[in-house]
Amino acid sequence: MTAHDDIAGAGITESEAPKSAVGEIADALFEMGGSAHREEVIDRVAIRRGQPSVTDGIRRELVEAFERYCAAMARKGKPALFHLPLGEGSRRWSLTTEVMQRASRLRR
Repeated sequence: MTAHDDIAGAGITESEAPKSAVGEIADALFEMGGSAHREEVIDRVAIRRGQPSVTDGIRRELVEAFERYCAAMARKGKPALFHLPLGEGSRRWSLTTEVMQRASRLRR
């Protein structure tokens, strides 16, 4: 299972968050055990894209995608793939408990 499998059912539109960036963030979080500092997630995505280092553009793209996606899901009252587990202003990103539980069940 990848995060891309869950995105189709998440109900976001192209204007709310780039699906590819959202999927890349979720996939990186899966690889990292479900939770990590956002800079580590951004580093992982850059590596997966074959980039030698993180550029300001990549960082901005991923932070904005994360924020737009979370805001869109909250506005719609729908469950999200990931969130800020330590609250607003935190730089720790995490997959939601529901996503982690679903992944656990699918791996059995």
